[in-house]
Amino acid sequence: MLAAFTYSSGLRAPASIAIVKDILIYVATFAIIIVVPLKLGGFGKIFAAVPAAKTLLAVPGAHTTGSYGAYATLALGSALALFLYPHSMTAILSANSGHAIRRNAAILPDTPSCWGCSR
Repeated sequence: MLAAFTYSSGLRAPASIAIVKDILIYVATFAIIIVVPLKLGGFGKIFAAVPAAKTLLAVPGAHTTGSYGAYATLALGSALALFLYPHSMTAILSANSGHAIRRNAAILPDTPSCWGCSR
């Protein structure tokens, strides 16, 4: 839908539709965290319905989250990426030249995955 709207309306379309997209993400998050558990009897009942044999992760030891923390941060990072991806792709595809992309990327803050890499 975003691609079709951008094609018909130009580069202002992603900024216009960003508000609608963000509202839809908030509504979906609200429904998953609050409405669904209320309808199904709470998180305890939902997770108790899963047989122990179907559990994929080992139960973490005392005073640790085990592998659960990795999956929680992955889910959080993926959810936050939904807000950024269309806008970053639009910026790259609408740049005047590769020089403009390199110039703008040079002033972005370094991330741990980029420490020590040459630019």
